[in-house]
Amino acid sequence: MTPPTQEYLTNGLGFQKLWTLPVTPCSAPRMVQGDRWKQRAPVLKYRKFKDDLRAAVLDLGQQPETILPECPWLVFHLPVPPSWSQRKKRETIGQPHTSKPDIDNLIKATLDTLLSQDSTKGDQHVWEVRGTKLWALQGSIEIWEQPSHHEILSLLNPHRD
Repeated sequence: MTPPTQEYLTNGLGFQKLWTLPVTPCSAPRMVQGDRWKQRAPVLKYRKFKDDLRAAVLDLGQQPETILPECPWLVFHLPVPPSWSQRKKRETIGQPHTSKPDIDNLIKATLDTLLSQDSTKGDQHVWEVRGTKLWALQGSIEIWEQPSHHEILSLLNPHRD
């Protein structure tokens, strides 16, 4: 099955690609009290991801707190392992990524980074999120604006009250 084209998503369904951030996605680790002073590898990787993600947003001339729409669709492009053969890489690129990291941890890491608790807006304005994981040659995060659940229902049933 071939994925839908960007033209179909934007013109046919109301999705709009807003940004592509050239940062390899990283999931949020389970933090413990000692992570405030210990140097555990997963925590260091996560902190670097947060710094890189904020820097990528600022490079676009945007502020992290305002880059996400109310109903974002986050598409995570995870790099194929360098140890894989060229044939396996070609067959896998663009296919669903069905192994770890879990999608909920990727979404949490991204939202927590972009919508920090220090901001006055926080993450209260985000009320619906969709996430997708795909294999890619290089890691990146795409931010799309998607129609809300209410808009989709009204398209499916225009006579609904």
